[in-house]
Amino acid sequence: MAFLAALGGLSFLLICILGGGRLLLLARRTRKLPEFVLGMGMLLLGGVATPLAALARMPTDLPLDVRVAFLVAHFTIMVIGMAGFSAFTRQVFRPNEAWSRILSWALPGMMVLGMFLTHTTHGFAGALDTMGRGELLQQLGAMATLGWAAWESLRYSRILKRRLALGLVDPVVFDRVRLWGIAMGLALVLSSVTICAQLMGFNFLGSAVGAAFTGFGGFIAGSALYLAFLPPEPYTSWVINRFGTEA
Repeated sequence: MAFLAALGGLSFLLICILGGGRLLLLARRTRKLPEFVLGMGMLLLGGVATPLAALARMPTDLPLDVRVAFLVAHFTIMVIGMAGFSAFTRQVFRPNEAWSRILSWALPGMMVLGMFLTHTTHGFAGALDTMGRGELLQQLGAMATLGWAAWESLRYSRILKRRLALGLVDPVVFDRVRLWGIAMGLALVLSSVTICAQLMGFNFLGSAVGAAFTGFGGFIAGSALYLAFLPPEPYTSWVINRFGTEA
């Protein structure tokens, strides 16, 4: 079970680093905002924030001050990364909606408020082992960001699928939107289950069931991201043959 969890976490970590880096290189050439904010979000969340959280919370001989510093860095990077995801969702799916602009600022703002509450209640040292109001508010902001991204992506993929029959959509674009929605939906499910277990006082990640669940979910989410941003040629050809026939 521990191996499965490690495999899922490692695959998700590597895909976020590779996919995020690729998008940032693309943004450097195109000078476009969506590529930049999505690449930044993937690289920071998967490549930096997740390892920092693991180092802060796992049983180690690291000094308490170092673990707290890792946790504060994790929270800060989470805010920046989720802000990138929110900006991407607004820019791609709701660029002209006033409410989406407000929401894209409100969600990371909720996470910043959560950090402030953590600092003023039991402190970040207490947050290493306790889920207080501040940490819960941060997690709710992150989950809402993932939920919004998943909803918009899956909603738009259904619209694109209907347009495939008219030959108005590139099958590869449709598939990438769908895969991104699947990855965000899985991330939301994993986060929700883990947080609910923590609130009930159950060490979900430390259990055999939790390790298997998060490992399998992380592997599937990582695979979806890989196929969306780093698709091998055989897979791209399959997508074209599979969905291109609907045109």
